[in-house]
Amino acid sequence: MFMRSDGGLTPMAAFSGSRAILSGPAGGVVGYAMTTYRRTEGQQQPIIGFDMGGTSTDVSRYAGEYEHVFEATTAGISIQAPQLDINTVAAGGGSRLFFRSGLFVVGPESAGAHPGPACYRKGGPLTVTDANLCLGRLLPAYFPRIFGPNKDLPLSPDDALQGFRELTNSVNTFLGDGSTLSIEEVAMGFIRVANEAMCRPIRALTQLQPWAWLGRLVRCPQERYPLPSVGHSGFAKAQTTRWYSGILSAYGLALADVVHEAQEPCALPYGPGAFAQLDQRIATLEQECMEALEAQGFARSQISTEPFLHLRYERTDCALMCSAKGHPATPKSCCRGDFGAAFAARYQQEFGFTIPNRAILVDDVRVRATASSGLGQEEPVPASEGPPRLETVFWPGEARPVFFVASRGHHADIGGITPGSMPPHSRFLQEEGAVFVSFKLVKGGVFQEEAVTEALMAPGRIPGSSGTRNLQDNLSDLRAQVAANQKGIHLVNELIGQYGLEVVQAYMAHIQGCLAPIRVIIPKGSILDPSLDAAVVGGNVLTSQRVVDVIFRAFEACAASQGCMNNVTFGNEHVGYYETVAGGSGAGPHWHGRSGVHTHMTNTRITDPEILEKRYPVVLKCFQLAHGTGGDGQFHGGSGVRRELQFREEMVLSVLSERRAFRPYGLQGGKEGAPGLNLLIRRDGRTINLGGKTSVTVYPGTAPKLCLRSIRAAFFPNTPSRAAASAMPEEKGAQPSDPCPSQLQLPLLLAREGAQFS
Repeated sequence: MFMRSDGGLTPMAAFSGSRAILSGPAGGVVGYAMTTYRRTEGQQQPIIGFDMGGTSTDVSRYAGEYEHVFEATTAGISIQAPQLDINTVAAGGGSRLFFRSGLFVVGPESAGAHPGPACYRKGGPLTVTDANLCLGRLLPAYFPRIFGPNKDLPLSPDDALQGFRELTNSVNTFLGDGSTLSIEEVAMGFIRVANEAMCRPIRALTQLQPWAWLGRLVRCPQERYPLPSVGHSGFAKAQTTRWYSGILSAYGLALADVVHEAQEPCALPYGPGAFAQLDQRIATLEQECMEALEAQGFARSQISTEPFLHLRYERTDCALMCSAKGHPATPKSCCRGDFGAAFAARYQQEFGFTIPNRAILVDDVRVRATASSGLGQEEPVPASEGPPRLETVFWPGEARPVFFVASRGHHADIGGITPGSMPPHSRFLQEEGAVFVSFKLVKGGVFQEEAVTEALMAPGRIPGSSGTRNLQDNLSDLRAQVAANQKGIHLVNELIGQYGLEVVQAYMAHIQGCLAPIRVIIPKGSILDPSLDAAVVGGNVLTSQRVVDVIFRAFEACAASQGCMNNVTFGNEHVGYYETVAGGSGAGPHWHGRSGVHTHMTNTRITDPEILEKRYPVVLKCFQLAHGTGGDGQFHGGSGVRRELQFREEMVLSVLSERRAFRPYGLQGGKEGAPGLNLLIRRDGRTINLGGKTSVTVYPGTAPKLCLRSIRAAFFPNTPSRAAASAMPEEKGAQPSDPCPSQLQLPLLLAREGAQFS
């Protein structure tokens, strides 16, 4: 049997590496869950698992059942597979210690197993382990003699102390104010920094989640190093350590259940008309799981199943995998439980609101079957009890707010003359949707729904325009932003309560002091400082991109990128959709450009093809890289993409894009990239070049092709003079003999680049 990331065992024939990336930490979760979790009379005490290793620390939570996530990012790779909700931070016993610019820094670099910490006698750097050794938290006499070149010596406190003497001298020299820190004070300072880093995943599982922290038990699955002082960080009520801590992952593997899961996609609405079909599909998947486990030798009496439905509100992206546990069946639900009530409760807990009278859709049906391994577990030992450290803090007498919190969200539609509120031909700001100069969203603790609704629908009073087409989505998103701000207020209050208002404000001032101020001079009425009623919808996604290209060219930092975000919107009175399509990035002095990315803005994630086609009347015919469209050079530009959509209903299509006429420029002899191209293919076979900006009615069977090629260029550094403009390829409207643009020439260069969208 092999352990999987979801905490279950699976036979070798069904084993998959992508489902076992967190198998080690998952074994630890099972181990502490089976040996530590207690059910007291009428009360359950949740557990926080703390697994500190040599290079990283894993934190998890158990409150009677395993908490799974179904999509996670590990080492920058997105993995869609069930796994236990385990948070990892790059801080462990082998994390290296640095003193940089007056700051104590721990990790993320690690000493590794070789050479290891300084105390390993192999010439390694100072680490958290060395700090613990200097503070007397590690006793060399209790460690085996396996260190040194010949692996026959004990831990070396002398090597650790020598390293800290040198580091302490550097710290005291930097301070230079006559005050001196001892070796122990410096070592303890690094321990506190490491503790703070390792407490962050605990906060992610407690304070940043709907459940409260108070009354949790901290459990150490792999205690190879001293437990950080989480009690002094405002967390722990109690802590416990078992004698199996060093091998708890393996112990958990022995106690784990064998698991088999089955899942299939679904596209049914959750309602009385679909309950019979859902019950039948659940029963079919349960039978499949039972047969798979019976084939492994388990009796049916050893097998238990739990069904899940992957539910979401109609016209939303966030689906929740819901079990009906705790929500028994009713006459208005499936026979296997009231999944609708479970979804509503979970949605309220996650987001702070629900969407009444909105249809609920079933994306997937899933069954998880477990077969008990038959091994027993020991009675848990009593935990050490201590008073909680968390409490509400007030600051009476403060006449003004001490901090402001903010949340920024993108609303896909706020009205205007085209669906998606991104009209390519708007002349005035009011044609682009609702306008807010200043609006108090919450007064006296009451959400101003009536007033904000009136403002969102106001564009409909303009001829040819419409109010918001997604009012309920707008209101729900605004409520979510209010809830996010409320959480921010709570966390700021907690921070002030721990360190004091004066200290927190002082650190904020220090952070602001790290930002070098610059002066930006922009003429009034220019494209970068328009009048109050000017159309500005392209400013965030187009104008800003071209300004960056201008600045980078002036300083010859890198070649031009795609120069826009290729905005595509379509819709009618029933639906509205908005997306930005990636292109290519320009090459630099020693790097190639990247293909199929957004640049100078944000690398947004485009809607999944299955979701796009399910929710909107379109078919995605093609979405691929346009290979070879980047400019050539020693370092070549990234390639753009090709995206083709076919419409199934009559809608209005709007395109807002750049680099369709002028190619992205190269630098130092690097070649230009190819221009982009927007094509519309009518049902009668006619192909129309839409140009860079347009709005047009499309009909069923119409296929627009966005050939977003070459929205990038190349860089070739091996030329006589990298700063000479004569080394750049000639561009329409530019003179090859111009000198490198100076400060006085920047407005002229900006005018050249900005002429396309003035």
